[in-house]
Amino acid sequence: MQDQPIDVDVALADDDADRAVLALLLGAGSVWPWSLGELALELGAELLAIDAVVRLQAAGLVHRCHEFVWPTRSAARAQALSQAACGRLPESPGERRKPR
Repeated sequence: MQDQPIDVDVALADDDADRAVLALLLGAGSVWPWSLGELALELGAELLAIDAVVRLQAAGLVHRCHEFVWPTRSAARAQALSQAACGRLPESPGERRKPR
């Protein structure tokens, strides 16, 4: 059995969990802080939630105090910029806004 490839790409599963936690923390109307238990209920697995929070904390995207988690200002700002950029993007460099 060890010579058979694993079907699941673990890195992609980790990325999906990280994205899910950030989406919960940064979602519209989300109230902080979230507890690890709440995140685990939403993700359906306690270890998945804990691992995602640890990775996001190491990346500087969330703060954690005991079992409570909330996004950093940097993560919240990046989310706001990303949502603003999802509007109409310039099609060519000449179409970009010119400074006033």
